[in-house]
Amino acid sequence: MKMSRVVYHLNEEVQLQSSFKLPVYEINKHSIVKSQQFDECYYVEQWGSVEAYLKYGIGYYAENEIGEIVAECTSIFRSKGKANIDIYTREDARGKGIASELVLGYVRECRKRKITPVWDCDEVNEASMQLANKLGFSEVSRYHLYYKKSP
Repeated sequence: MKMSRVVYHLNEEVQLQSSFKLPVYEINKHSIVKSQQFDECYYVEQWGSVEAYLKYGIGYYAENEIGEIVAECTSIFRSKGKANIDIYTREDARGKGIASELVLGYVRECRKRKITPVWDCDEVNEASMQLANKLGFSEVSRYHLYYKKSP
């Protein structure tokens, strides 16, 4: 199978501004247990362990008024100088600015650590590409992945 991907980097001059009212929290062991999307299996698969992620990863989440996680922005990969964004917003929470707020928190933390945030998404994911552009990310490249489809 072939997958087409688009890579974005953030323009360093972008000023981060927020007017959001829903609290944003740093991903922790408790939120990982509660998560429907980025759960313990995800972090073990991507990072080798939850502990490795908690030590080196960057991530934020938002909850609704009844304590359910409705959106998350986390680092799927991390090197010394770059951190790749993985983001998910529950369908009933989309279009409310939650993802934007989480990405802004992620970018602030990256800047504090002197790490470049990298946005990488499927070419067919229009919503992701629009959000990246809206937040000041610019397309830097496109590439293809080839993988074997599981039976």
